[in-house]
Amino acid sequence: MEQVKDNSQLKRILKIVLTVIYYVFIVVLLTFSIITIASRGERQIPNLFGRGYLAIVSDSMSGDQEDSFDQGDLIYVRILNDKTRQELKVGDVVTFYDYSIQALNTHRIVEIYDTLTGKSVITQGDKVGAPRDPARPIEDILAVHTGTKKGGGKFILFLHSKTGFGVLIVLPVFILFAIQGFRFYVLLKENKKSEQAIDLEAEREKIRAQILQEMAEEENKKDDN
Repeated sequence: MEQVKDNSQLKRILKIVLTVIYYVFIVVLLTFSIITIASRGERQIPNLFGRGYLAIVSDSMSGDQEDSFDQGDLIYVRILNDKTRQELKVGDVVTFYDYSIQALNTHRIVEIYDTLTGKSVITQGDKVGAPRDPARPIEDILAVHTGTKKGGGKFILFLHSKTGFGVLIVLPVFILFAIQGFRFYVLLKENKKSEQAIDLEAEREKIRAQILQEMAEEENKKDDN
């Protein structure tokens, strides 16, 4: 009896754990979906609460600096505002919209100087022989590099493609909702069976009561005779 009770508790705990994992997975998928959809613009950095990421598609930052990174890496960035832009310094690796390539770019600040209209920055890739980028207002700097995951950019690039988004986001969400829908259907069917069983048992009790009543009436008639 105690063994049956332990098995029942184990099944209940396992069911709770699986349910929690299911909903956590749903939240993660939806979060990735929202971030991906919201960052479709060429000047937008995918981010959540000011922390973003970028997949590296060139080798312009391949170098021997501690925070250099390579093509195919994933970098983490912190989104800047007007106040934090003023705290930038030479040596920081920053992300900006590069009009020459019509895309986001991430290079190292090699010079900051004052102009009549404010601060300007000059950036440059870490790769040997990389040219300096044209000077740009500090207001054009969108984010600052905070970390790197080696090789992680390949997965993000695939995720951002139509095929990757369909395979890794849309399909799993569809499958999970289909499973949940099937579970709901099974539960509904079981509840319906339970209700039918209860109704059947009630009908049986009613018939038994009628039979007993008729038997009692027959017995009374015999006693009267």
